[in-house]
Amino acid sequence: LLVHIGGLGAESRLGFMDGEGNPVGDDLATPGLFQAPGIAPDGLYLAFSQAAGEQFQVAVQDMATGAQSTVRQLGLAAMNWSPAGGQLAFISPARRQLTFVGPLQVIDAATGEVRTLVNDSVIAFFWSPDGSRIATLTQNSGRNNPGAGVAPGLVALEPAAGQQAADVVLDL
Repeated sequence: LLVHIGGLGAESRLGFMDGEGNPVGDDLATPGLFQAPGIAPDGLYLAFSQAAGEQFQVAVQDMATGAQSTVRQLGLAAMNWSPAGGQLAFISPARRQLTFVGPLQVIDAATGEVRTLVNDSVIAFFWSPDGSRIATLTQNSGRNNPGAGVAPGLVALEPAAGQQAADVVLDL
């Protein structure tokens, strides 16, 4: 099990535990603000929040080499691996605040490339089963339809030729 326990305290831990709750191996990093870490579906990469001096980062780490791709984190972060593997989606605020609401970004685990898919206040996101799309719930969803409930948008990870990711956000 990949776990982050203890928040930011001196006894905090970011690493593996066996089924009995015993530590396995060394800690991966100094834990950042508490977020649930995750293992990519293909088992090749890890994702977690880590402290880097006075700052925090969302990190994607290659299990074989230990190489990391990192993105500065200005608040909490909510993250989830694509069911297809290889891409980590996360939201985190665009300015310092203790929330996870913020732009939706995706890190390509193999290349470290970071893309912003939705530059809005995303509250939640959900991968499609094949990993080709992400449904989003933003603070602005549903505002064009008075009386409607808050509706998600749908973002294609690979927009059609000539489109930007923001062009394919649908208000459902």
